Amino acid sequence: MTYILHTSRIGAVSDIETDAGHAPPQGGAGALGAGVILVALNLRAGITSLGAVLGQVQADLGLDDVQAGLLTTLPVLAFATVGALTPLLVRQAGLVVGMLTSGLLLVSGLALRTTAGSSTTLLLWTAVAMAGIAIGNVLLPAAVKRYFPYRLGVMTWLYTMAMQFGSAVAAGGTTPLADASGSWRAGLGAWALLAVLALPPWIITLRMRSRDGRVSCTAGGQRPTEIGLARNPLAWSLAEFFGLQSLSAYVVMGWLPEIYQSAGVDRGTAGVLLAVVMALAAPIALLLPAVAGRLPDQRLLVVAVTVAMAVGWVGLAVAPRSGAWWWAVLLGIGSGAFPLALTLIGLRARTTAMTTSLSAFAQSAGYVLAIAGPLTVGVLHQLTGSWTPSLVLLIALLIPQLVAGLSAGQDRQIQWWKPALSGERGGTHSLRACW
Repeated sequence: MTYILHTSRIGAVSDIETDAGHAPPQGGAGALGAGVILVALNLRAGITSLGAVLGQVQADLGLDDVQAGLLTTLPVLAFATVGALTPLLVRQAGLVVGMLTSGLLLVSGLALRTTAGSSTTLLLWTAVAMAGIAIGNVLLPAAVKRYFPYRLGVMTWLYTMAMQFGSAVAAGGTTPLADASGSWRAGLGAWALLAVLALPPWIITLRMRSRDGRVSCTAGGQRPTEIGLARNPLAWSLAEFFGLQSLSAYVVMGWLPEIYQSAGVDRGTAGVLLAVVMALAAPIALLLPAVAGRLPDQRLLVVAVTVAMAVGWVGLAVAPRSGAWWWAVLLGIGSGAFPLALTLIGLRARTTAMTTSLSAFAQSAGYVLAIAGPLTVGVLHQLTGSWTPSLVLLIALLIPQLVAGLSAGQDRQIQWWKPALSGERGGTHSLRACW
């Protein structure tokens, strides 16, 4: 049984059934809501906190730029691999157990990396923490869709804001914590305590449930497959746009404080500048999806965020210290490419199930592309002793990002359908998300 993908204009009425969602367990809406927000707070804190003290970690453990680049690459590597395997975990253990697994991996990884005595153990425990974040990345939107189907907009806004807030606080707060304690280990360890707070709501929810919430995933008697997406140009445009903006984003989170410090900005201010980038992402994440959803064509928004990012990178290459605050603001505006990419994925698909499949394809393929970013930047800096070649590369990569975004931003949709079989009426089957 083969599913065929093609592209159409937006506006046709979908004949594919979507999931209706599931109400929270009786008395569990408060616990689930708190769990969603607390998980979101932790989804970027473990990443931006390390970027804020990366120089101290390198000096203490003797990491060279290649090893530091690998360290900053671990998040996207985990998102591309562990994230792709997360649906299997959910089918075997359930959504709530999946959320608990995410939290336990994050807590243990963040706590144990503060004990690292070598680059190997630091990489190991950071990888464990990033695996927890990767699972949470995939499951958090699924939990909102499943348990808050009639408050989807409000809950999505809340967890997006929480994610950006946690990212900004960790970026700006880690250096003061490290300075106050006299060690980068205490600065990073504080975020393990924040991760612990996300566990109780899901433990409470699990105890409330009479079963773990596994849901079968069927489509005309078979599981839906994403194989046809690999042949669709629009799906690849979405994956390329998502991947290239992710590449820039993880370079910002991993290397921006170091770029500023090499230009003579003090360590504390460099951390605050990273926090400015992360803080600006919060209102932009609220504004851009709302505007994009009201426009039939999103190409103008693609141009706006790409140009802002380009000017920010150029500024860092030409006048990193004198215009430091301006470049941070522009990079923050350019980071709006992330919520815009997620919005485009939803707009280019018709149903919840199709959105899930398209999101899985675009994010997994995109993160594979993004893996090279932080590592390449570290290698180039070590080989040349300058950040300029890396910045030139990042500026050049905005050209294919713009081309892909312009393609993905056009007013059209992917349809997923199956030719009618003998004895069947019509040619479509229900597609259900595997949650």
